[in-house]
Amino acid sequence: MQNQRYKTVIFSALGEKSFTEEQVIRLKKHCDVSFFESIKSMDKETFIKKASGFDIVAVTRRSIKDVDKELIDRLTALKHLIVYSTGYEWIDLDYLNQKNILLSNLPEYCTRSVAEHTVGLILVLATRLHLTMDYARGVISEHVSLRGFELKDKTVGIMGLGRIGHLIAKLLAPFEMHIQYYDIQQRESQFAVYTPFEDLLKTSDYIVVMANKIRNAPPLLTDKELSMVKMNCFIINTARADHVDHIAMIKAIKEKKVYGYAVDDTPEELLVDPTLEPGRVIMTAHTAWYTTEAIKKGTEDWVDCIIAASTGQPRNIIRKWGD
Repeated sequence: MQNQRYKTVIFSALGEKSFTEEQVIRLKKHCDVSFFESIKSMDKETFIKKASGFDIVAVTRRSIKDVDKELIDRLTALKHLIVYSTGYEWIDLDYLNQKNILLSNLPEYCTRSVAEHTVGLILVLATRLHLTMDYARGVISEHVSLRGFELKDKTVGIMGLGRIGHLIAKLLAPFEMHIQYYDIQQRESQFAVYTPFEDLLKTSDYIVVMANKIRNAPPLLTDKELSMVKMNCFIINTARADHVDHIAMIKAIKEKKVYGYAVDDTPEELLVDPTLEPGRVIMTAHTAWYTTEAIKKGTEDWVDCIIAASTGQPRNIIRKWGD
């Protein structure tokens, strides 16, 4: 993709206003660029209409929820898709590869934000901190216990020791916890010890779900896996909500198998069940990444990636699941 100005379209929450003046100047210098504002997710037909005719399409997950075979086929000019996202299970990568269309992501922009958010949720669950304000305001019964647990000498099991999982282990080390992990690839770590999957489930006081999500893959934690976990464990899922079967999770919580569950999303099954005890579930509405620092780094990385693609030096290319 060299020696010509490729037509580029960028979908972002505020359109051109999502970028600094300097970033806009850089983009216009290197790209034949158009900007579209997309505060809310577009339906497929609207997105196709706006994105048709462009060689490079840069999108946030807010703009379009799923990039499937039909959408890809109908964007006949598309040569490179660049997403403001680390995960890409919402994109049919295999079909992009069949069509020789490139996909780039932002692998590192929110690593620290998500890791710190995860550690925060561990602390909140352990201390029952999320209940104290409700208790002080009289929103919950005085019979709801606010007694928490110390982290020292507890065992945390991390499912997936990629960039974020590794940083979570590093951040937890000063709490004097026993840190173990499971990953499909054994990795070197000075903070965590490799443990087989079932052993991790059976021995962890805190289970952190931090695995990559593969398109259309089944949940990692179903009724079968939840039946194996240590009694009264905590589970923290800041990867993808559908890594967990939430009907099975509700059952495990009600049976006291799982003491508390935190998920960085708003699963409908958890929202509509009024019988869950106060404090057993925390939902953070996909905000783990949402920090000032991550937005600044992510936008700059996105601009760099778009310009790199436009000048024939594409970066962060995803060839297969797990890249």
